[in-house]
Amino acid sequence: MVATSQPRGRQKAGIVAAGSFAGNPKKATVTFAAAYPAATYAIAITGADGRNWVFESVTAAGFVINSQANAALTGNVSWQTQFQGETL
Repeated sequence: MVATSQPRGRQKAGIVAAGSFAGNPKKATVTFAAAYPAATYAIAITGADGRNWVFESVTAAGFVINSQANAALTGNVSWQTQFQGETL
């Protein structure tokens, strides 16, 4: 999954297709087209499936979305990031 980003690269957002999640529990890796300067950014995850989404393995270049469930997903998952210290 590759991110799209806002001007100046302080915000990034994308969609991960349901079929991109693998393993048990179902996980998907997000890799940014351009890395942040550091791994100090906020992450918001919203999915069509009713899951308790968490992120893990955060680096300046991306992160992993964990669905915390073994069942296959039926809907896409949206994510947004914002580099620390920036405002909308």
